[in-house]
Amino acid sequence: MDESTIIVLSVLAVFVLAMFITAYVVKSTPETKEFETLKIRFAAVTFTGIMLLVLLTAVFAVGLKSDASMEVFKTVMTGLSPIAGGIIGYLFSSKDK
Repeated sequence: MDESTIIVLSVLAVFVLAMFITAYVVKSTPETKEFETLKIRFAAVTFTGIMLLVLLTAVFAVGLKSDASMEVFKTVMTGLSPIAGGIIGYLFSSKDK
């Protein structure tokens, strides 16, 4: 196997491990009706997903060393920045009713 294949497989293994850990944490966390706690949990899950997408696209861009993978990375970064800003703005600036 060449170096880029090893890098990609390593990142995929970390990704799968992170998904299993996330599933365990979600399953073992007790339910709550508090709005602030629900907002924080939603933000944590959303940002974890965003960071995993960034990690995967970055590794593919670096590991595969092609123009197409670099374009995908740039597109993902461009698209996720406003989404992250919108989530932060909505979740943490909204008032309780």
